[in-house]
Amino acid sequence: MSIDILSKDILLEAQNKKQILEDELKEEFFKSEKNLKNELEIFKSNLKTKFNNDLIIEKEKIIGSAKKDANKIILETKNKLLKQVFNETLESLNNLNKYDRELSLKLRLNSASKLMKFQKIICSKKDLTFIKSIVDKNVEVKLEDDIEGLKFIGNSGKEILDFTNLTIIREAYENIEDKLQTILFGI
Repeated sequence: MSIDILSKDILLEAQNKKQILEDELKEEFFKSEKNLKNELEIFKSNLKTKFNNDLIIEKEKIIGSAKKDANKIILETKNKLLKQVFNETLESLNNLNKYDRELSLKLRLNSASKLMKFQKIICSKKDLTFIKSIVDKNVEVKLEDDIEGLKFIGNSGKEILDFTNLTIIREAYENIEDKLQTILFGI
């Protein structure tokens, strides 16, 4: 064989090996590219899932906070309404006409007489004359400026029976608070 032929064979064999290496490199490149694309898609999918989960959690936090704030406002409003009902009821009782006021005072006096023996009655200036006119002369009637209704002091001086408008309304309110909430708020 001549050197030319041998050189051509070596050259041909080198070209074949080059082609095989190029094909193997291309195949390896395409595999790597495909793997990278798959990993990128998985990464994007995981990132999207995490973002959506974080978004859902944040949305739930915002909704929870808004519900909490709304419930707080509703509760404050209900409490204001209950206080308003209480205050308006008290005001109505404090502003009874003369006939109803005197009837109310007589009923309180009768109730107190059944519950205890008393030596002193405390009342407001506007009720002083009326109370003095209907009680026994042995009972002391005293004036107190900031009172609506009556307080009775027992013979020992230690017992106090509070029939003031505020106490009557407060006790009545405490007794019917649950019913009042049901009526007003459907609770």
